[in-house]
Amino acid sequence: MEENLTKALSIVSVVFCSILAISLFFILYDKNIETVNIVNSNVADRGAVYQSNSNAIIPNQVSGAAITGSITNGLETDILIGTITVTKSTSPDTFDFSLIDNNAIYSTEYILNEFGEITMIKYIKR
Repeated sequence: MEENLTKALSIVSVVFCSILAISLFFILYDKNIETVNIVNSNVADRGAVYQSNSNAIIPNQVSGAAITGSITNGLETDILIGTITVTKSTSPDTFDFSLIDNNAIYSTEYILNEFGEITMIKYIKR
């Protein structure tokens, strides 16, 4: 008799704990969605938490140092720096790098052929 009572109590306590765990999960899950919505609305109201760099370079602009680096590493297409054309076969050893102002910002323009391939990149000093 005592064994049956112990077994029944253990089964009842396991069922009770299971029901309690499932109930708490659903109660806390609803609160979780509510908390996430509150946080998202507060972030949207106050703006971004991080600071952005106000001096960031726009994607169609590059520095003169980047142009110098691309010539040094080898060109894939011809480039035009101001009025000076640099062909892709130009050797970095013979190129006069004093023509490029490394501290300046250059805007880029891509010249495409009829197939959509880049044939030349124009760099214009800003």
